[in-house]
Amino acid sequence: MPMNRLGLGFGLQRGGGASAPPVVAPENTVLPVVSGNAVVGSTLTATTGTWLNGVDSFAYQWKADGTNVGSNQNTYVPVSGDVGKVITVEVTASNAGGSTPASSSATSAIFDALTLFANGEIGFLYDFSTTSRLFQNSNGTTAVTANADPVGWAKSTDPTERISTQATAGSRPAWTDGGSLTFDGVADNLLTTLNPSASGSIAFRGIVTSASKVVISARTSAANAVEMLTNSSGFLGASVGSQNSATYHGGVDIRGQLGVNVLTWDATTVKLYRDGVQVYSGARAAAIPTTIPYRIGARNDNGTPTTFADAGVYQALALNRVMTPDEIAGLTEYWRPP
Repeated sequence: MPMNRLGLGFGLQRGGGASAPPVVAPENTVLPVVSGNAVVGSTLTATTGTWLNGVDSFAYQWKADGTNVGSNQNTYVPVSGDVGKVITVEVTASNAGGSTPASSSATSAIFDALTLFANGEIGFLYDFSTTSRLFQNSNGTTAVTANADPVGWAKSTDPTERISTQATAGSRPAWTDGGSLTFDGVADNLLTTLNPSASGSIAFRGIVTSASKVVISARTSAANAVEMLTNSSGFLGASVGSQNSATYHGGVDIRGQLGVNVLTWDATTVKLYRDGVQVYSGARAAAIPTTIPYRIGARNDNGTPTTFADAGVYQALALNRVMTPDEIAGLTEYWRPP
């Protein structure tokens, strides 16, 4: 046996070194985050969050109002059954020391524009971003298949599948492969079959190039109108009843800026929204024209198109009731690209 300097023996330990410390389960320091549009059919994506102590694997559990949905992956696509519910994800990090879950904050309530028509509402909901409901001619027989094809017939996606048309070949907007209808500001327009109602909403997502251009309109005279437009300053504006965009308007020049624009009115009040934010609210004056249909891309002046819009329009909507602020926020999210 080896001896130390004092003559005391000591032993040698085979294999030397201290034993490894136990593995500690993962500890979350930054919660997972869900990104994406909270709408039916759009992909939501989860981050893992940030963890201490090392992670060997992650598991994902998506939840709609706390009920398990989806599968063990970092993405989830909301379905119609999720409408009105908030989505969260629980991420579980695991290593040899154990497993630890962490939950994200909730999305906004899942939205589907078709729910705006769930109680028998009348209106239209055009999605010009896809060609599946667009035709080149006004009788709906020649499909739109390529960039710059004219559009003379469009079918709404709402339950009524309302048709809008343009019989004159030279007045048809062009479909672009960027997903919009391009209105030339000279003659292009589509005539719908829907008349305004005493209370209602109209909306579009698009870009208007110039001031004093009308995008959606129905009027019998300057004193009897429902329309959304850019006013002489390029602000988002409206005419409702006998009052026009000199009064009903936002305060920012929107020319050349892509956005979601909404107009609502009832017996007493007119409101304008831009990208989900209210930009005007005021008193309504006089009656609504209920005998003339909406025109898209121009003013429908007692049946005659005028004041044509130089605009790219991706979607357009009309509804025979006032949309709520939550519905307007949902529509803005629904129409916004992911």
